[in-house]
Amino acid sequence: MSELRAALACAGQLEQLCLIDAVPVFDVSPDNYHKLLTLKRLRRLEWSYPQSDDVQRLLHFFHFPSLVELDIAVVPGMPDTIDPSILGPNATLWVEPVEHRAVPLPDLQTLTLSCLEGSTCTLRQCITDKLQHVELIGGMGRLDWVLRDPRLPHLTHLLLADIDVDSNNVNALLSYVSQLESLTLERVTQVDALLLALYKTSDTLVQDTFGNVIHLRSMPCPQLKEIILWCCSNVTSEVLMSTVFWRNMAEWENDLGGASGSRLGKRADVIIQRPSQITSVRVEGCRGVTPHSSVVSTLHNLGVQDATVVCGDEGVE
Repeated sequence: MSELRAALACAGQLEQLCLIDAVPVFDVSPDNYHKLLTLKRLRRLEWSYPQSDDVQRLLHFFHFPSLVELDIAVVPGMPDTIDPSILGPNATLWVEPVEHRAVPLPDLQTLTLSCLEGSTCTLRQCITDKLQHVELIGGMGRLDWVLRDPRLPHLTHLLLADIDVDSNNVNALLSYVSQLESLTLERVTQVDALLLALYKTSDTLVQDTFGNVIHLRSMPCPQLKEIILWCCSNVTSEVLMSTVFWRNMAEWENDLGGASGSRLGKRADVIIQRPSQITSVRVEGCRGVTPHSSVVSTLHNLGVQDATVVCGDEGVE
């Protein structure tokens, strides 16, 4: 780690850093230095096959004021096999204390976290307030377990892959991503439970510009426009089309008309906020959604402009 830090200290113009099969030896701690090393121009960090415990430990050594994209693919921790000749006779390895400082990533917009071979990884000491795109592949697939703060008010694109959806957690998951526009699920289970949650209405108390407390009735992720399903299980045509129907076509009680996503009407102090229409649905390799022309035709009739249902190499568009 001391040599890596020294090398990066000489790379002040570095914009992209790729660590391939890199397993750092933490022969020093951040406290060995007067200040963190600032990589002020670094915009992308890619690290393949670190051990999960090493990810946050490495981040503690640096300041990333301009980092926009972080792509990490972790593997399970391996037994300690460090060659003794790498370290001096009196050297000790730094182990990150639980209470160590937070890692601010003020400009991070895209996070890809792949947990391979049953591994898990968290970034709970990283401050990621501006995330717009998140891809979670493998692992737990829960934002509240991975991130310091799972509430992502700027997130527009979410991809979940190779995970088992916790049907008891879908409502919380959707509440964290209120501005979501595109949802992609790849090889995910319990998809019907998540789709059902997408058209469940809820009433919340909010305060208007005049300070009056009103009831706001809405669905989760009111900006959602695109759903992509690839090789998912526990998903059916009926639930998929019901989700699109209720978000695109259904007449809500107290709905008095108006633009999508705006204040639509008031009756008995309930403000209706209709969601944006689902305009793109793409399904491939999901056994519960058969590629018949009637499915695509129904989606078109429900207002979906881009509807694709594919099974294997054959599809109907």
